[in-house]
Amino acid sequence: MSLLLRYHTDCAEPWDGPAALAFSDGRVVGAALDRNGLRPCRFAITSAGLVVAGSEAGLVDLDPEEVTHSGRLGPGQMLLVDLEKHKVYEDEELLELFDAGATYAKLVEDTPLIGVDAPVVDSTALAAVQRGFGYTREDVKMILQPMALEGKDAVYSMGDDTPLAFLARSPRPIYAYFRQRFAQVTNPPIDSLRESCVVSLHTRLGPWPHLLDKNAPLPGVALPSPFLTLGHVEALRKGNIRIRKS
Repeated sequence: MSLLLRYHTDCAEPWDGPAALAFSDGRVVGAALDRNGLRPCRFAITSAGLVVAGSEAGLVDLDPEEVTHSGRLGPGQMLLVDLEKHKVYEDEELLELFDAGATYAKLVEDTPLIGVDAPVVDSTALAAVQRGFGYTREDVKMILQPMALEGKDAVYSMGDDTPLAFLARSPRPIYAYFRQRFAQVTNPPIDSLRESCVVSLHTRLGPWPHLLDKNAPLPGVALPSPFLTLGHVEALRKGNIRIRKS
């Protein structure tokens, strides 16, 4: 992975889109696609130096004989035109420029969270913790158990036919008391091959670094996954970690 992308993974939330973005500062003009690439962005370059980018191939009528190069942006890729240098940069060339122009190689060093020996939790104490977090027997049997034993995640619809939390006969977790209205859109599902390329479980605990400071080290602790073992939780409780400060 590019050092620029590796660094900014911990600086900002991922942009899932689905959208293509066009931008300019008067000197450069470009286009970028979200990390999932669920919306197309095609481009063409003519012998006269015209660069056209858009979601449809026929957005602008071009003579095929004059098109010297064409293509499409992939997930998270960018196309840039430097109006002063009269040069077109594609994604790989841009990443090489970004990597060479900053000290990302020194800044992406991770401070890992090292687990320690944790006491074994008996079933009675575990049940009490699960109740405290609002887990029901159904949650444990239909969600947690398949995830832990088979790596399978339950799939639900967006509808909720359960009673309102304040009218429920059984205790509900605090987040069930909040309701949200939102606009629902339909997007094509992400297949497992695409998901393995664009989705990562990498997580960082700690403050956010300054997004515009190219010399700011990544603070906090790096985790390969948001799921912590009992040993990791015990390390956090005892403070047996070295947290890099921004």
